[in-house]
Amino acid sequence: MAYEYNQGNAPGPPPYMMLSENNAGNSGMGGLQPPPYRRNIPRYHSGHHNSSSSSTCSCCCLCCCCCSFFLIIIAILAGIAIYLYLVLDPKIPSYKITNFDVQSFHINANDLSLQTKFIINIRAENPNRKIGIAYQKGSKVILKYHDVKISSGNLQTFYQGYHNVTMIKVEMEGKEKLSTGIGRELSEDKEKGRIPLSVHVRVPVVLKMLDLKLRQVTVNVDSDLVVGDLSPGKKAAIKSSEYKINFLEMVVGETTARVLQRFPVLPLGQLGQRSMHA
Repeated sequence: MAYEYNQGNAPGPPPYMMLSENNAGNSGMGGLQPPPYRRNIPRYHSGHHNSSSSSTCSCCCLCCCCCSFFLIIIAILAGIAIYLYLVLDPKIPSYKITNFDVQSFHINANDLSLQTKFIINIRAENPNRKIGIAYQKGSKVILKYHDVKISSGNLQTFYQGYHNVTMIKVEMEGKEKLSTGIGRELSEDKEKGRIPLSVHVRVPVVLKMLDLKLRQVTVNVDSDLVVGDLSPGKKAAIKSSEYKINFLEMVVGETTARVLQRFPVLPLGQLGQRSMHA
C-alpha cells in the first residue's frame, strides 16, 4: 500500500507509541522504554510551628487577663477606701492616762524581788460620729520598766458609742525578780525623781460602722511615761507621756492596713500610726 504525503496536510505524530521488547531493537531508538512506575508518597507538613505560635498567643492572653484582673481589684479597693473615708469620716481615738495610783511598791533587798500594785485611770475618747467601739474579753495591760515587766492587768468589757468619752479603771499587780543592774538603775531613777515606765495595751475590739458590725480586730496602744515617784499610798505625778496607736488597723485590719500604707495618696492610707503627746 502506498501512502501519499502532502507536506501541506502532513499528519502529526501519534499521541503515544507502544513499545515492546521485539521492536525495541528495530525501532532504532536504542531500546526506549517507559519510565518505571513511581509511587506518589503524600507529604505531611509538621504543625510544630503553628503549635508554638498558638501557645505563645495563649500565654500572652492569660497574662493580659491576669493583669487586668489585678488592676480591677486594686481599683475596687481604692474605691472602697475613698468611699469609707468620705462617708464615715474616720478619726483616731485618743487615750491618756490621767491618774497613776501606787498601792504597793516594795523591793526585797535579799533577792531583789519587786512586788507592785497600781490603779491607773485611762481616758478613752472616741471622736467618730459614725463608728462605735466594742471592747471585748481577752485584753492585756502590761507595765514595764526598761523592758522588764513589773505589773499587769486587764481592761473591762464595754461599748463606747459615737462621739463618746469614757474613763477606764485598770487594776494591775505583779511580782517579779529584778537583776542587779535593773535594781541599781531603779534606785538611781527614784533618787532623780524621773522614773521611765511604759504601758502596753492589747485589747480585741469590734467596730460598729453605722448598722454594720465588722470582724474582731486587736488594738495596740503603747504609751511611754515618766513619773516622779513610786512611793506606796501616793499618786505618782506624770511628768511626760507619749501615746501611739494605729487606727487604720482597727478599721480595715492589720494586713489591709499594711497594703494601704504603701499608698499614702489614698485617704485611708494617711491614717497610719500616730503619736500623741501629753
